[in-house]
Amino acid sequence: MAAAIPNLPSSYTLVLAPADEREPDPAELTRVGQQIVGTLEREGWTVTPVYTGQRGGEVILQLVNQGLQIIEADVMAQQAAIGVLANLCTIIGTLLPPVRHLFHIHQQSVTKPQAAVEAPVTITLTIDGATITLTSADVAGDQRAMQLAERFLREHPSVTVTPQSQITLQTRVPKRNKPKKR
Repeated sequence: MAAAIPNLPSSYTLVLAPADEREPDPAELTRVGQQIVGTLEREGWTVTPVYTGQRGGEVILQLVNQGLQIIEADVMAQQAAIGVLANLCTIIGTLLPPVRHLFHIHQQSVTKPQAAVEAPVTITLTIDGATITLTSADVAGDQRAMQLAERFLREHPSVTVTPQSQITLQTRVPKRNKPKKR
């Protein structure tokens, strides 16, 4: 049985940054940004670009999920029983779709399987200043929200996560390998 989740954070920040800040690829950042925006908007998210006052560099997006958030009853029971872990499960569970989309977009953009290994995408999740790094294996299954929440608590036991916590996702977008001109 599913139930609505109370007290979800109202918005999330997604930062797309160049993997190599000395040699950014603005076209690739734009392409990844447009693709993630389109995908998230089709799924009911409101995505708003954040103006930084700088040309080039990072793409910063504010994400708001307007749709009704649904979660299984067993996670709701955990929320009542273990507070912070439940808040983390709720936040991470809500963010898993955009994270999975970012990994999927990267996988599509690499031309060879070896390229994904040589230039893997990592995503950092920062909650109230405490950061963990996510890999595609971290978000591969449906039960990953709980595992990631437990890992976050192990790495940052002093952080008390609430619905008012400041949350940022950040990924570095590698330059796209362009075919050689003949």
